[in-house]
Amino acid sequence: MTKSDLEQLTLLNSEISRDLERLQELYALLTSSISGLPHIGLLRGSDRTDKFVSMIDVLEQQIKERVLDSAALYIQIWSYINTIHDPLVRQIIALRYIDGLPWQQVANNIGGGISADHARILLNRYLAANAG
Repeated sequence: MTKSDLEQLTLLNSEISRDLERLQELYALLTSSISGLPHIGLLRGSDRTDKFVSMIDVLEQQIKERVLDSAALYIQIWSYINTIHDPLVRQIIALRYIDGLPWQQVANNIGGGISADHARILLNRYLAANAG
């Protein structure tokens, strides 16, 4: 597994979070006259509610698909973590990519005087040595 593979879970979860925010905006717009989305002025007229409902349906389906992708990737990364013999590397990967913590928080959680840079270097060395 590469660093890019590991980062996909974080990116996917960020997309899900943004989509959930958009969904909340659409629900709010459906039930009020507040216009916070670009081009929302185009949705005037008798079929305004139908258009909002349609947009909500599409976004909800997209979120469901991304959540399934995220769950599958989560399982794949945990399977990979469980093959690693070094407990420090396992912990670094879990904190960084499963929990989505920034490097400084990864280091703080590990403790033992390890710095954020040292945690990052350990992971990069492990991944480079085990590529392929």
